[in-house]
Amino acid sequence: RTTENHPPVAYSLVLGLGELKDLLRLVLDNNALTGEIPPDLGELDNLQWLNLGFNALTGEIPPELGELENLQHLYLGFNGLTGEIPPELGKLGNLESLEIPGNSLAGEIPPELGELDSLKRLHLFWNEITGSIPPELGELGNLEFLDLDGNALTGEIPPELDELENLKHLYVAYNALTGEIPPGLGELKSLQILALNGNALTGEIPPELGELGNLEYLDLLGNSVAGEIPPELGELEALEHLRLSNNELTGEIPAELGELENLQQLFLNDNSLMGEIPGELGELGNLVYLWLHDNSLSDEIPPELGDLWSLVELTVANNEDLSGALPMELTDLDELRVLQAGDTELCAPRDADFQAWLATVPIRRVAACGTELPRAYLTQAVQSREFPVPLVGGERALLRVFLTADESNDEDIPGVEVTFYEDGDEIHSQYVAGKSGPIPTEVDEGDLDKSVNAEIAARWIDKGIEMVIEVDSVDAELGVPRRIPETGRLAVDVREMPSLDLTTIPFLWDEDPDSAILAMTDAMAEKPESHALLQQTRVLLPVEKISAPTHEPVLSTTNNAIELLYQTRAIRVLEGGTGHYLGMMSGPVTGAAGVAFVPGRSSFSVPSAWVIAHELGHNMHLWHAPCGGARGPDPLFPDPDGNTGAWGYDFEGDSLVSPETPDLMSYCGPRWISDYHFTNALGWRLYDEGPTDEPAAAPTRSLLLWGGTDAGGDEFLFPAFVVDAPPALPDSAGEHRLTGRDADGGELFSLPFAMDKVADGDGESFFVYVLPVEPEWTGSLASITLAGPVGTATLDGDSDRPMSILRNPSTGQVRAILAGSTERAARLAEAMRLDLRTSRGLPDLGDWR
Repeated sequence: RTTENHPPVAYSLVLGLGELKDLLRLVLDNNALTGEIPPDLGELDNLQWLNLGFNALTGEIPPELGELENLQHLYLGFNGLTGEIPPELGKLGNLESLEIPGNSLAGEIPPELGELDSLKRLHLFWNEITGSIPPELGELGNLEFLDLDGNALTGEIPPELDELENLKHLYVAYNALTGEIPPGLGELKSLQILALNGNALTGEIPPELGELGNLEYLDLLGNSVAGEIPPELGELEALEHLRLSNNELTGEIPAELGELENLQQLFLNDNSLMGEIPGELGELGNLVYLWLHDNSLSDEIPPELGDLWSLVELTVANNEDLSGALPMELTDLDELRVLQAGDTELCAPRDADFQAWLATVPIRRVAACGTELPRAYLTQAVQSREFPVPLVGGERALLRVFLTADESNDEDIPGVEVTFYEDGDEIHSQYVAGKSGPIPTEVDEGDLDKSVNAEIAARWIDKGIEMVIEVDSVDAELGVPRRIPETGRLAVDVREMPSLDLTTIPFLWDEDPDSAILAMTDAMAEKPESHALLQQTRVLLPVEKISAPTHEPVLSTTNNAIELLYQTRAIRVLEGGTGHYLGMMSGPVTGAAGVAFVPGRSSFSVPSAWVIAHELGHNMHLWHAPCGGARGPDPLFPDPDGNTGAWGYDFEGDSLVSPETPDLMSYCGPRWISDYHFTNALGWRLYDEGPTDEPAAAPTRSLLLWGGTDAGGDEFLFPAFVVDAPPALPDSAGEHRLTGRDADGGELFSLPFAMDKVADGDGESFFVYVLPVEPEWTGSLASITLAGPVGTATLDGDSDRPMSILRNPSTGQVRAILAGSTERAARLAEAMRLDLRTSRGLPDLGDWR
C-alpha cells in the first residue's frame, strides 16, 4: 500500500509472485503499478481472482495467464496494455469474467474465446481492436454481458450471436460495423440493453426486435438505417429508452409507439420521417424527452401531447411543413423546460393564458401567431422581429422605429412621439426627431439612418410597460403609418432579473503561486458593475445587478482548468453556497482557458472578460454555437455558421452589430450574443435562480462524495471525506449510481443520479454530493463504488490517493485542496491554524469520531 514513506507499488515488487502456490486472490487494483505483467503469474495454479486494473501497466498480456485453469475472474482494465489478446486465454475453462477495457489492445478478437463455456462477462470496450466480431462468440451459452464499445471493429454483426440465450447487455457501439441488423437478435429473450449506435449499419430495423420483451434500452443512433420504423416496436413493454436519431428513416411515426407506457426517451430526430405526429404519443405518461426535430413532419401538433405530464423537452424544430397554432393543451405541461419550434410554420397563440405559460418555459423558440412583424421595438444587446427578445428591467434600451412608404419618394423620415404606460397610466413621453429622406420602402434593420432611434432611460424599462408611437404627418398617399400600433398599445416584454451573485475564488498554484489574481478579484468585488473583467457579462448576458464577493484565497496542487472547476464546485457545495462560484487563477493554466457546467452555478476562467462571460453562459444553460471547432454545439442553434443571426446594438460605440457576427458561445471572434442565446439564458435564469435563492441547510456531519467521468468516459472517484457541511443530494435519478458497503458487502447507501456535463472540456462529467452520515456507519464503511454505463470505479481499504482539505475554522471557507503529501498539509494547517481533513480514499476511524 502506498504511504508517504514508501513509493507506490511497482513492477519490481511483484516479481516472484508465481512462487505463492496457494494464492487464491491477487487484487492490486488502483495502485501505481508500472512495467509489464510478470509471466510467472501463470504459475499460480490455484488462483481464482486476478485484478490488476486501474494501474499504469504496459506491454502485452502474457499468454502464460492461459495456464491458470482455476481462474474465475480476470480484470486488467484501464492500464496501458498493448499488443493482441492472447488466444491462450480461451483455455480458461472456469473463467466467468474477462474484462480488459480501457487499454490500447489491437489486433482481432481471438475466436478461441468462444471456448470459455463458463464466461458470463466479456468486456473489451475502449481499446483499438480491429477485425470482425468472431461468430464463435455465439457459443458462449452462459454469457450475460458483452461489451465491445469504442473499438475499430468492422464487418457485420454475426448472426450467431442470436444463440446467446442468457445475454442481457449487448454493447457494440462506436465501431465501424456495416451490414444489416440481424433479425435473429429478436431471439435474445433475456436482452435488456441493445446498443448498436455509432456504426455504419444499413438496411431496415428488423420487426423481430419487437419480440424482446425484457428490452429496456434500444439505441441505433448515428447509423445509416433506412426504411420505416416497425410498428412491432410498440410491443416492447419494458422499453424505457428508444434512440433512433441520425439515421435515414422514412415513413410515418407508428401510432403503436404510444403503447410503450414505460418509455422515458423517444429520440427520432435527424431522419426523413413524414406525415403527422400521432396523437397516440400523448399516452406516454412517463415520457421525459420527445425529440422530433430535423425531419419532414407535417400538419399540426396534436393536442394529445398536452397529456405528457412528465415531459421536460419537446423539440420539433426544422420541420418546415409543421404548421398552425400550438394547442392550448400544452399549457398542462407543468414540467416542460425546452420547447423548440424554430424553422417551422408553428406559432404560439396570443391568448393571455398561453403566453403566461410560455413565459415559464426557460428554453424556447417559437414565433407568435397572427401578427405582422413589428414596425418598432426596443433593443438592449440584441433584438429579433420574428422571435422577440425580452428586455432586462432597469437597463437602458434603444428604441428603433421602422417607417416605410408604399412607393419611392423624396420625403424626409418623419419624427415620432413615443409614450410609455404602466398599469394604464402614462409614465413617460419622448419626442424623437426625424431624419433626412427618403423614407425607405422596406424595413432595413442594418442602417441606423433608415430608422428613427432614441435611447430610453433605464428607469422607464420596467415590467408590464406598454408603448404607443405617434408619427408626424406626411403625405397620406405614401402609406406611412400614423400610429404604431394602429389601435391599442404595444406590450413590451420586460423581465425583472435576480441579482447575479458571483463569488470569485482566487486559486494559487502551490508549485508557482501568482498572487496577481488576488488584486483582480478584490477589484471585482469593489466595483463589480464597472469592472472590465465583468463588462461582457453585463453587456451580453441577461444581467442587471451583479455582486462579486471574493472568497478567501485557495491553495491548490493543480493548475489544470478541469480540476480547478471540480474544486470550485466542491467548495461551493461544502460551504453551502447559493449563488454562482467562479474559480480564477493567474499565471500558467493548463487544459483550457475556461470550463463550466451546463447548466450549473460553478465555472472556472482565466482573467478574461470574454472567457468569463462565455463560461457563465454555459452556467445559464447555453451550449456552444457551431463555429471555430467549439465542442458539443447546440444542434438546434438557428445559424449553421454560429453567427448571431439578428441585429445587435453596442451602446458604447453607438453602432449596430451585424447578424454575421459570431455568437458569444462560439470559438470564433469578435463575438456578440444571438437572440436565441440571450432569450434562453434569460429564461433559464428566471427558472433556475428565481427572485432569491433559498439559504442552505445547517451543516451536519456528512460524507463528501465526488467524482465523475473522464474524457474517455471512464468513471473515477476522488477520496471521500467526513465533513461538517450542509446536505447536498441528487435531485434526479440517472444512469450512474453511488453505493457504499460494509466489509460483509452489506449496503449502507445507494444513490442513483445523473452527472452534470462539463463544457469546453473533452466530454467530462462530474458530481459532488454531501450525504449525512448514519451513526452505524462509523468505522463500517469498507467501499464506495461508482457504477455507470461504461464501467465502475471503487474506493476501498486498498485505495491510497492522499488528499487534504484545509478550512478556516472561523468562516468555514476552504483554504486549500492538496493532493499528495499529507505531511505538508499538516504543517500548513498548523502554521495557518486551519482545520485539516485528510483521506486516502475512505475516511479513517479518527475522522468518523
